[in-house]
Amino acid sequence: MHGKTEAWYILTPGQVHLALARDLDGAELDGIVERQDTAALLGAMHRLDVAPGDVVHVPAGVLHAIGEGILLVELQEPQDLSILVEWTGFAIDGRAEGHLGVGFDTALGAVERTARSESAVRRLVHRAGEATPLLPEEADPFFRLEHVRVYGSAVVEPGFAVMVVLAGRAEATAGADGSTLNLTRGSTVVLPHAAGVVTLRGDAELVVCRPPRPR
Repeated sequence: MHGKTEAWYILTPGQVHLALARDLDGAELDGIVERQDTAALLGAMHRLDVAPGDVVHVPAGVLHAIGEGILLVELQEPQDLSILVEWTGFAIDGRAEGHLGVGFDTALGAVERTARSESAVRRLVHRAGEATPLLPEEADPFFRLEHVRVYGSAVVEPGFAVMVVLAGRAEATAGADGSTLNLTRGSTVVLPHAAGVVTLRGDAELVVCRPPRPR
């Protein structure tokens, strides 16, 4: 089995748990899931402080949890897989549905059970303001993420994408007929490839989420 790669663009500060800080053998992980021992699971993971503008890369199979109060934009590998190891308090029958119908003996085989070092985990986090790509090359087969800051005007290159406005206001112009759309904080726009170059005018901050990089 394989998992589902995802990434988070952090909008509000808080803490996240990411990857194991110590090894978990199969019996221990099975027991934690069976007992729904959230404290034990989180205690076995790395805990990281995150701030607005940080980007967290979550490779497939890596255990992860989003802390209380965090708002984020999430990208996910385009597949319908989600294995639940903790469901207490959620409106779902995790014992029946958390294993995708294959049983936890099989489903938990997709979970990375070996520890990652603190330095390795920190390499999964791009800190806001760093002059590096938002996501590592390893994410390219799954999705891409661009940050756009509009000071007066900016352009978004052609290609299918989902554009999310994080702050401010802008007018988007696209297509052969020059169609325009007024965007404000929270606006989410699906851009077809046929839209061509999208011109943004105003004062705004956006993220542009794109599919895997073409081979």
